[in-house]
Amino acid sequence: MEGPPLRVAFSIPKKLVRKASRRNFIRRRLREAYRAEKSYFLERLPVGQAWLYWQWRDRNPPPIASLRLYMRALYENFIHLCSATFSSD
Repeated sequence: MEGPPLRVAFSIPKKLVRKASRRNFIRRRLREAYRAEKSYFLERLPVGQAWLYWQWRDRNPPPIASLRLYMRALYENFIHLCSATFSSD
């Protein structure tokens, strides 16, 4: 296994947010929320590697605290789906 166990990508559609400075602001906010939750994500990650792709679909991001809760909920759903898909039953 090469590389880190968890890789992340963030995307903000140009059609949704036209100005690059605004897209960068949203991307920075998403990265900050991810950094705050990264250790939690790594603790819950089953064996192996994963890519997380976060695509923001709103013109304005919520506060970082709300983003953190939203990311945790999405990640929990991801882990649940992975465990159901790759269970050893």
